[in-house]
Amino acid sequence: MNTKEITLTWQDGVQAIDELVSAELDKQEYPQQALANAVLAVNKNLQHRDYFIGLANCDNLEVMTAVAVNVISQVDSEMDKVPFLSCLSAFYYEIEANDSAEATLQIALQIDPDYSLAKLLKRVYEAGWANAEIATMRKSLHKSVVEGIAKNGNRLITEGGN
Repeated sequence: MNTKEITLTWQDGVQAIDELVSAELDKQEYPQQALANAVLAVNKNLQHRDYFIGLANCDNLEVMTAVAVNVISQVDSEMDKVPFLSCLSAFYYEIEANDSAEATLQIALQIDPDYSLAKLLKRVYEAGWANAEIATMRKSLHKSVVEGIAKNGNRLITEGGN
């Protein structure tokens, strides 16, 4: 999958992420263009990564976990997997699958030891946060992320957000 030639707006990134979730809900194959666009958006703009993690706001962690696993399995670049591995780790932690959360986080940190969400999650896990606090964090962040993306919808993904 080549994401280097893609130019997207912030709204295009949201649309791509939403297409993956819809495909998962419908038990369909992920559209390859939506997959490439979502990977680019989540990797190039932290607002899109936060949008992705916040979509579990619907409390359907099973769907979001499946989306993360499927994206990870279809992405060639190890670095492009890191945001999805980090989100997956948070989803696992929230459902109290702590061993899976820690193992997934270790993979993310091996690939990119400086990735901000992975470093944050490491501190959260080491501090022994209650698993439900991940949901609280996601839910409190999601509304402002959606508002920010709407406000910047026509900007190119490479413009701000990181």
